[in-house]
Formats: sequence, C-alpha cells, structure tokens
Amino acid sequence: MSRVDAVQTPSTLKKSRTRNPKVYSPRTAKRFLKYKLKSNALRCKLFRRRKNPVCICGNKGDAISKNRIKVARLINESKNFLSEEAHILFTHQLKSFFKNKYNMRYTDAMKRLCLMWYYSSPKGYKNLMQTLNLPTPRTIRRWQSCIQMDPGINSHILESIKLYFKQFQGREEQRKLITLIFDEISLKEEIHYDASKDKIIGVVDTGKIRTNDKAKTALVCMIKGIVYNFKCVLGYWFLGGQETSPNMKEIVMNCVDAANSAGLIVKALVCDQGPANQGLATKLGITTVKTYFTYQNSKIYFIYDVPHLLKSTRSMLTKYNLLYKGKAVSWSYIIKAVESAHPVRLRLIPKVGTEHLNMTSKNPNVQQFENGLRYNYITTITKLSCNSNCEADFTTSLSILSDLSKKHKEELKQPQKADLLTTTALFSDSDIPELLENISLTDDNAIFIMLVDMYLRNS
Repeated sequence: MSRVDAVQTPSTLKKSRTRNPKVYSPRTAKRFLKYKLKSNALRCKLFRRRKNPVCICGNKGDAISKNRIKVARLINESKNFLSEEAHILFTHQLKSFFKNKYNMRYTDAMKRLCLMWYYSSPKGYKNLMQTLNLPTPRTIRRWQSCIQMDPGINSHILESIKLYFKQFQGREEQRKLITLIFDEISLKEEIHYDASKDKIIGVVDTGKIRTNDKAKTALVCMIKGIVYNFKCVLGYWFLGGQETSPNMKEIVMNCVDAANSAGLIVKALVCDQGPANQGLATKLGITTVKTYFTYQNSKIYFIYDVPHLLKSTRSMLTKYNLLYKGKAVSWSYIIKAVESAHPVRLRLIPKVGTEHLNMTSKNPNVQQFENGLRYNYITTITKLSCNSNCEADFTTSLSILSDLSKKHKEELKQPQKADLLTTTALFSDSDIPELLENISLTDDNAIFIMLVDMYLRNS
C-alpha cells in the first residue's frame, strides 16, 4: 500500500477528525477541580435562596416578605415624628439594611439631600459616609450631569419661578421685588471636546451666538429677593475679553426681560466695580447725579456692592485728604491712633495692627478696613487730639452705614451699636443730602462722591 492510499482511507480520516482530550499538568488540574467545586457550591446556594428566600440579617426563620411588611409599617408610623429630611434619611438607612452594598438604589430626594451636604462640606460628607449608607460623590456627580445646562438663560428655571410666584397676589406682590446680581470671573483659555453634548467647549458662547474666539471670562446672573429671602441663578455665558461691555448690556437686558416675563419686578442691578461693569454703567447713562435708568416705564437703580465700595473708600482715603463738615480727614490720624501705645503697654486698638495700614493689592480684605471702624478706634482718636474729632465723626458715619448694610441685627458685634440703631434713626432720606454736602475732596475728584452716593443708596 502506498503512502497516498494510507492517508485517504476512511479509518485515517476518522482519526484525524477526532480531537485529542486536553491534558493538564497536576498543578493545573488541582486548581481546575477546586474552582469547579466552588462554582457548584455557589450554584446550589443561589438555587436554595431563590427557592426559600431568607432575610440576610441572619434571622433564618423570618422570610423577606414578612420583614418588608414590618419595615413598611415602621416607616409609615415614623412619618409623624420626624421632619421631611430626617424621614428620608431614616427610610433609606432602614431599607439599605436589607440590601447588598452592590445593589443600592437611591431616590431623587435622597440624592438632593446628599448633594446639599456635599456642597456644604465635602470633607464632612466623607466622614458621614463612614457611619451612614450614603451615595458616593461620583454617584452624585453622575446624577447631576443628567441636567442639561447650556450657556444662556435657563428656560426650566424661569418656568419654575413663574409657577411659584403665580400664587402671590394683592399685598403679597411685594415678594416679587428682586435685585439682579451679575458677576464676572476670569477663565484660563482652554478648548476641549465634550462627548456627551457633541460640542467644543471653551469658545465664546452667549447661548445664541458662538464664535471661534477663545472665552476669557464667564458671566453669571442671579436674582435675589428684596422682601422675600430667596435667590436663584438665571444662567451663565462665556464671553471674550475685548467686547465684554456690549455683550454684557444685551445679556443684562435679556435677564431683566426674562424676570419680568416670569412675573418678577426688578428694582436694582448689583455688581462689582470691574472695568466691564463701569463700562456698562456708562452705556446705561449712570452718573453721579442720576443713579438709575428707565426701562419699560420703571426705574432700575444701578448699585455697586458694599465690599467694593468699602475698598474704594479705603483706597481714596489713603491717597486723598477728605473734607468732612469743613475739616480735613487724613489717613495720618488713623496711623497715629494705631501706632499709639498706652502707658501700661496696652494697645489702644487691639484688633487693628500694622497689617491694616499697609493697604497694598496683596491684601484687599474688606474686614481689615472694617476693623478700623470700631468704637474703640473712635474713642481713641477723639482722645488723641482735638483736631481729630472730624475723623471720629466720619468713622462713626461709615461704621453705622456698614452695619445698616448687614442682613440681620444679630450680626452686629458691638452691643452699643445695636442700641444706637434701635434708639435713633440715623441717615434717613433727609440726612443723606446733608451728608453728601458735607463731604468733599481737597483734590478735585468726583469719583469719591459717586462712591459715597452709591454706598448710601445701597445701605
């Protein structure tokens, strides 16, 4: 028989088609047997649990259905004794006891509660996670990313505001009085691709117009109640650095229109003293005499916020001599009061030091200037020289105005200030023109008069 005939025989073809059994080494065979026995044990355990469900807390005699009835009854009865937030937390902790840690599900109410805690203190939230069963920060961020936030005014927020304030009518319409607050922040130029939105992020985007220029600043607008304490963000915009003022004017007017369409009444615009905001004030026709503009037959006041006005007051006082009631107010008297020492080697003004006198750009803290507006300083500077009574009167005026601009009377640190504010009505509408007439600069500069005017109106 030739070799070719031997290859073509049916017996040889049958042998070639059969697969040889896999041969393992002794070590591999031992591992394979171990894993096979373990998988069979897990299958049997899973089959028994499906056939006869048992509570995982260890009580083998109670079924899961019975425990669920007890838990539902306990949750229903505890609703009358707990607040809404406490009941949400109690319900979740009780239900999570009967679940595997890899099979947790969180309600939207629980996620909102955890989101509030996480934004209040991320470190404190991580400490709570060690004792309570709470969603991880990654879960919260993933849930929050489901909300679509694009540049421009958010229509969903406007609809919610409109539905909420629709119930206030008659005398309660004062709740609709609001101020429109806007602020600008510098951004680091960067362009990246957002796969979830299929959009390039980092360019100038006003919600309606997108350009190829890189965004250098971001603008955020927020509304805040005057009578009713609430605040809400309307939207955000990415702007360039060169044409910020024209775009800002259009954005602010659109926000005013959106607030009016939602049933709110805008009474003032509040911002800081940035260059773009000063350009916006010029475009709106704001001057030292006219601090408001008319829009849709209503007056809207343009106000700089109090911290920046205090900074400007401090800066102007260090550069120029101020005339108040015909007398000069100089920064030298403040330096003299701080550097003076008591014969018993006690500091006459304990909370004010040399760091408050070095008003450089590295420490533009408003509280440093407010520390000089204390009654300790007023008493000290009055006793130093008879010519410094004018500084004491001027500091008293700014101190009272600073306290009037605060939200609650309980925030006043000195008790004599509270008594003074409750017993006397200082700086009423009739006192403001008199104060403005008494203030002038030895150097001809009208900007400081505008700052004081804005400060008084803001208070």
